[in-house]
Amino acid sequence: MEQAKLIFGNNQESGHESLSGASPVAMNVVIDSKGTVLRRPGIKASLLASSAAIDANGIDALHATYTGKTYAVSGLILRSIYDVGPSGFTNLSTLGSGSDMVGSQRPVFSETEAIVAIAAGAAPEKIVLATNTASRLGGGPPNATHMISHGSRLLANTPDVDKSKIQYSGLAAGNSYANHEVWALAGISGYFSGEARADPIVALHENTNLVFAFGRSTLQTFATDSVYVYAPAQTINLGCAAPYSVIRIDDSFAWLDDHRRFVVSDGSSYNVISEAINRNLMEMADISTCFGYRIYAPPVDCLVWTFPDGRTFARQTNSGWSQWMERDATANVWKRLRINCHCYHPSESANLVGTTDGHVYEMSTQAADDMGTPIMAVVETGFQNHDTEQKKHCVSITMSFKRGASQSATRTYACLRYADSPDEWTDPIRIDLGHSGDRYPVVQFRSLGVYRKRNWKLEFSSSEELALSGVTEQYEILEG
Repeated sequence: MEQAKLIFGNNQESGHESLSGASPVAMNVVIDSKGTVLRRPGIKASLLASSAAIDANGIDALHATYTGKTYAVSGLILRSIYDVGPSGFTNLSTLGSGSDMVGSQRPVFSETEAIVAIAAGAAPEKIVLATNTASRLGGGPPNATHMISHGSRLLANTPDVDKSKIQYSGLAAGNSYANHEVWALAGISGYFSGEARADPIVALHENTNLVFAFGRSTLQTFATDSVYVYAPAQTINLGCAAPYSVIRIDDSFAWLDDHRRFVVSDGSSYNVISEAINRNLMEMADISTCFGYRIYAPPVDCLVWTFPDGRTFARQTNSGWSQWMERDATANVWKRLRINCHCYHPSESANLVGTTDGHVYEMSTQAADDMGTPIMAVVETGFQNHDTEQKKHCVSITMSFKRGASQSATRTYACLRYADSPDEWTDPIRIDLGHSGDRYPVVQFRSLGVYRKRNWKLEFSSSEELALSGVTEQYEILEG
């Protein structure tokens, strides 16, 4: 008698062949440091934001200041800026007055001590923190898609003019922002250009002492300089295929490069992290509006990217890939995760999310569902042969779970299937996990047939905490 662990987790390798053992699906799952399989964080109402709908056009961007304020920008139609708080929200914009947000791109925030600047592809906007008022950023800044705060200046790309240029404002610090509205005065403001090649700068970010200029075919970094204001530091031949896919990871960035790979770089070297799903990325019709964010809620630390076709891929640090979607129980189909933007609220250590239907919620490991909608997790192992092509008899499968502590009398079920040939699934085997008082159910199924290779699929869904701590198969290798 032989025994082996079956690995169900966020190990999706849909870019590889499932017959060789690659997992084709890992939907809505994460793991902890010991390998316990958990559902992804859920979506819940936040103590930091009213749960009322803010804008019917959806929320396209969120920003939490270091003083605790939260700002949101609505979708493309009649775009407004909102001050969002626990008791409600305030529209800071009067449409057409200069206090509304203009531009057709995804808004990007940058914060100084005095203002929050917002760029979305047209005239940038500012929010004066002392007065909580919104108006156009003065001084004739470029119609930027990206604006950052760095070295006591504001910097912006210039997509309408010289696309390889980065323009910078005057110096301003403390409560003063006057020189941040100086963009055309020689000796105070100015510009510098990407030096590697004529490469349009599609995204601009800062990290530590460096400015990161993401071009279509290069990544260039610049450092402050006493003579030239900004001077080139280093260049690597990695482009950016989706300007809003860039995610800061401590001292590095992750993004979708010009070869449709997710890469991580500190500006001097890089690692490719998407080998497991590269085939999926290459097959997509459109990637240009892919956007990314980081969910940090220990034990979960995930880089998350949503694509125009509705698929959301998540890579967990020190682990693997999964997809995050929602399940329409009525139509029995997968649909896009409702999250349309994200910001980390530093003073409260909360992951705030803006949704496609105009709400501001929180994504949290303490939420077992998405605002009342159960999270369905589906995981396949890929075809396993236990290192031999001989026939094997499955003597038993033993599965250990952990349930929530609530005292509801409702029973919870999971579902196990298996396939010995691609897509030829057995009828579901229902797994009764008992009442919620049954905290640590262990279930076993015996004599599940003969196979050479087998793909196992587990599905579970409920609105309470549920975790899979281990699956063990006992099998017997047969003669011949």
